[in-house]
Amino acid sequence: MHRNALFFALLAVFCLPVFFLSAKKQPFRLRNCLLLAFFVSFLSLTVSSFFSSEIGKIPDVFFQICFCLLLFVSAALLWSGAAMIRRESVSLVRCVPFFSGVLFAIGGAAGLILMRKGLLGPGIGSLFILSLLSWVSLLLISFLLYVLILPSFSRPEVFDAIIVHGCALIHGDQISRILAERLETALWLYHYGADKPLIVLSGGRGDDETITEAKAMRRYLCEQGVPDEHIVLEDRSHSTEENLHFSWKLLSKVPHSRLALVTSNYHLFRCLMQAHELSIPCKGFGSPVAAYYWPNAVIREFAAVFRRKRCLLGSMFGFLVFFVLLVGARHILGIL
Repeated sequence: MHRNALFFALLAVFCLPVFFLSAKKQPFRLRNCLLLAFFVSFLSLTVSSFFSSEIGKIPDVFFQICFCLLLFVSAALLWSGAAMIRRESVSLVRCVPFFSGVLFAIGGAAGLILMRKGLLGPGIGSLFILSLLSWVSLLLISFLLYVLILPSFSRPEVFDAIIVHGCALIHGDQISRILAERLETALWLYHYGADKPLIVLSGGRGDDETITEAKAMRRYLCEQGVPDEHIVLEDRSHSTEENLHFSWKLLSKVPHSRLALVTSNYHLFRCLMQAHELSIPCKGFGSPVAAYYWPNAVIREFAAVFRRKRCLLGSMFGFLVFFVLLVGARHILGIL
């Protein structure tokens, strides 16, 4: 038992520094989430080795831990969805996290019941199904963790320009709390050095908005004492990609070499990923959001990231590596 625990612990210890080095150098890479998923999986296998008195029971404990992680995610989504409906207004978009939480709860509970009842046999088919469900759980947890810790990799410095991503206004023309936090983060960077950077405010006008998000953000910054000549408006965009593309085109007209990207912490990974795809060199800074809103926002980001073909293929490749490692453990350690 202790030999197996040591083996998995060493693998976990190996993954962690590789993850930090990769995230520090290239925070926009999907491999950072996959490395974190492998770290969590090896850590779970280490715990499983200590909790199981029989070597052959280690994978059963591991799969149960993964299903419990899925239940944890579902509980966070249910709480977030209920809080969103209670504090804001009922809409289909705001109900999605709640229904996602119900779906994950059913999946986690079903997996635990099937294992407890012994309804899944020891064959390779059952191992594949359990591995797939476990990988989804690990990928969710790793994405949540990565989005949470990603902003900590950024350090303030003097920038030539700051791009602030807009988001929906309330009552048609008022800054929301989420958008105010983004602007406060931009102000923190703006006042960091003696040389004041340009602040590019990016956001068009939605169907239920009376003014553009960029104009509403300019009004907020001017009230905070930022001179109008230090503000550039980008008021045509309606998506993250357009935010970046149109803002970058505006900045091509002025000299700059150090660029900061400001958005909410849950949105930062996807922004950096798309900035890299558009060949925009920048450093990302994430602003905080309310705790009740965070699980709701992250699950939408998870769906947005992994529905991209490249990311979906990367996660499938990660699963194949994960499955091969589990099957290989049967021959290396004789635990399956």
